[in-house]
Amino acid sequence: MSNISTYYSRIINLIIELYHGEFESASAGHCMKITGLSEQELHPLWGILNEQYAHLSTYIVSENTNGSPEKYISATKLIELRNQHEKPLLILIPANSRTAAEDSYGNATFKEISLDIIEQKLFEKLLSEIPPEYDNVIRTIINYPYPHDLQRTHFINFLIKILSNGLSDEVIGQNLYHLELLPDNILLKEKEKLRARLNFNIDCSEILSNYGRPLYERISELPIENNTIQKDLIDLFKTESNSKTRKEICQIIYDKYPSLNFCNWAIPDLNFERIELHVDDIISKDFILEDGKKVLNASNGQTSKVKIRISTSPNPVDIED
Repeated sequence: MSNISTYYSRIINLIIELYHGEFESASAGHCMKITGLSEQELHPLWGILNEQYAHLSTYIVSENTNGSPEKYISATKLIELRNQHEKPLLILIPANSRTAAEDSYGNATFKEISLDIIEQKLFEKLLSEIPPEYDNVIRTIINYPYPHDLQRTHFINFLIKILSNGLSDEVIGQNLYHLELLPDNILLKEKEKLRARLNFNIDCSEILSNYGRPLYERISELPIENNTIQKDLIDLFKTESNSKTRKEICQIIYDKYPSLNFCNWAIPDLNFERIELHVDDIISKDFILEDGKKVLNASNGQTSKVKIRISTSPNPVDIED
């Protein structure tokens, strides 16, 4: 499985682990299907299944057999084979596959082994492999309310990378690019500031990737000290002009521009030794002005309603307690 990513290697291994009993005991007439993988990713899976479970008729569904009838099967031929009930059937359906006869291998006929279920199992398995001393910070990173759209796959790749690269404070911060954030080698240097650094990273990466605005406006809007890394960022965007997404920018900084690691950004002090509470507004229809002051004019025997809008510095999401 050297030609596919570690992610799909883990997915394939987990499919075999979770469904070994069902594959092993399948009898004639039993029909199963695996969905959600691309055709390229199905090749190594087909090889393992074909070798380990010779009693199964295992095929990749395709209208083009590519000169390998033992490996590929058309939807029409599949229907014929299914109706013969001679051997248990396991079909591998490439993602986004569309054939005229696809209703003939629907869930009513073929038991589905969905990638969604496998992904959730893999996610849980990877989390269980995190050592206790890192469990809290990893869960904080994973459960943070990111405003940009992250899928389970993002977190799975993040977990795979930090586990395979030798778990450490620096490795965890470096691999934030899997979550479409700027790599940050000192993310865990002061763990009490973890959520604040994540929030600040989110804000900065959001500004950088707002391609609807001119480059110089984006750079000048970054909440960092003047005359620090602004010129280097401008040079990056001019050199990497083909990069047009948040994901691409964060990965390019990880791959090619270690000097722009978030640990080198001159950001404000995130020291939260005290929490400030601000009353932003007090509203009531019963307020009147007396000598320039707002006074609540409440009537005897009646209830007066007052709405108070408050905020904190830092924001509540950045305060772990």
